[in-house]
This record gives sequence, structure tokens and C-alpha cells, in this order.
Amino acid sequence: HYGKFAIHDDEPKGRFLNMKEVFTFSSNVGAARIALSQGVEAHKAFLRKMGQMERLRTELPESASPIVPRRWSDLNTITISFGHG
Repeated sequence: HYGKFAIHDDEPKGRFLNMKEVFTFSSNVGAARIALSQGVEAHKAFLRKMGQMERLRTELPESASPIVPRRWSDLNTITISFGHG
């Protein structure tokens, strides 16, 4: 739980997962724990380094800049870490 929000996995394993298992089982809880342990600024820096904070340059005219929260909180870091933010 983070505040009033419940973070869960579709198929919980009932134990802590190692880093490889977080990716293998696509664990929302594991991704959230990793992102929070790094902190908001490190998470944003990682996304920036991976090119996720800028518009994807393709030949498609529909390409747009990513939607970024005005105020980036711990909760944003949690949800963004597993693709829901």
C-alpha cells in the first residue's frame, strides 16, 4: 500500500522477488519498490537517459511528446514504474 492506494500483482508470488523475477513476472510491486528505493529524481533521470521524456522521432505524424506530471510525487514514480502513470 502507498497511502490509500493498493499496489498489487495480477499473480502474486507471496514472497519477495529478486531483480530478475521482478522482470520475469512483470511485478508491479517489485517495480514500485525499485523505483521508490532510487527516489523521484533518480527515476526521472533514468527515464530521461532512456529517452522516455522526449517525443519519439519517427516518420509517423501522430508522434507526440509524453505527458509528464506537473508535480512529480512518489505516487507518480510508483505508477510510472510499472506503466500506469
